[in-house]
Amino acid sequence: FKNNDTTKSTFILHNFYAYDDGIAEYGAKITGVGTQLAYQFDMVSNLPETIVAVDLYFPKFGDDSNQNVQLHIMSALTGNESDYLHRQNLTIQRNNQNKFLRVPIPIGVPVPTKFYLGWKLNSSAVIAIGLDRNTNSADKMFVNVAGQWEQNTSLIGSLMIRPVFGKPQNPVTAVTDVTSSNPYPNPTQRSFYLSHQASQIKLYDLSGNDVAFEESNQFDRKEIIITNPTSGLYLVRYFDKVWHNEKIMVQP
Repeated sequence: FKNNDTTKSTFILHNFYAYDDGIAEYGAKITGVGTQLAYQFDMVSNLPETIVAVDLYFPKFGDDSNQNVQLHIMSALTGNESDYLHRQNLTIQRNNQNKFLRVPIPIGVPVPTKFYLGWKLNSSAVIAIGLDRNTNSADKMFVNVAGQWEQNTSLIGSLMIRPVFGKPQNPVTAVTDVTSSNPYPNPTQRSFYLSHQASQIKLYDLSGNDVAFEESNQFDRKEIIITNPTSGLYLVRYFDKVWHNEKIMVQP
């Protein structure tokens, strides 16, 4: 039977990572000013990836006035400040059509093979995120109420939060101006420089592990010397008036 001798399968490739099926049956919320949510994502490949946006679906639920939260991307849940790879304020936009709000991150955030997306409540408003009950990633939800992260044990389903991967619109490029606060030279082989005002410096590899380095203060800049450099992409986090997360490429 020639009209019945073929099978077809369709695979849709997207640039985002989703546990949900795109349709919310319910909404889920956290409560209390300062309460934080973290949603774990596990990559299936060890290849380096960069988050350039985050998709979130906020259904119309509770207080419909303009509210904002602090969106964050984290490498771990140890409770340390160094866990935060990126933070930015987000104004909530709600709708009832399963339409995601895309929050761009132009500079891009390189992430390890396990990372977390979420936010911190800035007010007592009820802000619900879409909850898909047809899929279940309940064990990947974590809440921090009083400084301690706790894994979800009651909610069933998948939150409608999706990291979007790609190339950043404003990537870090090579810098030669010694007055710049960006790491330079970039790429480098072992050492690079930051502004002399940079403090609380941390260096990580793409797996979120601490990378050992030595710090040398000079007149108009600060030299960072990697103890055992290996080629690849690193993330340097430091404070210079505001928190900075910059990428540095180490070449052989």
